[in-house]
Amino acid sequence: MNVKINKEDKKSITLELSKTDLGLVNALKEELWRDSNVNVAGSKTEHPLIDKLFLIVETDGKTSPKKAVLNAIKKLKDTNDKFKKEFVKVAK
Repeated sequence: MNVKINKEDKKSITLELSKTDLGLVNALKEELWRDSNVNVAGSKTEHPLIDKLFLIVETDGKTSPKKAVLNAIKKLKDTNDKFKKEFVKVAK
């Protein structure tokens, strides 16, 4: 996976992602929408055949968009760790 900051200002950031799929981007968007400081969490593709996705995040200014994305990533990791722990229990 490659991540690049495409655009950034105080309240918004656009990340360009390649070598990934919409599954990860959609999970990030869903987690970002749970953050009360996030006003916009969206994604777009240039073209279905081009390996490039964009994640757009806008905040209310109380938290930076980078911080909001990092918080969403941490929450997804925590959720994944909990799932793994529970799955290991039942998979034995």
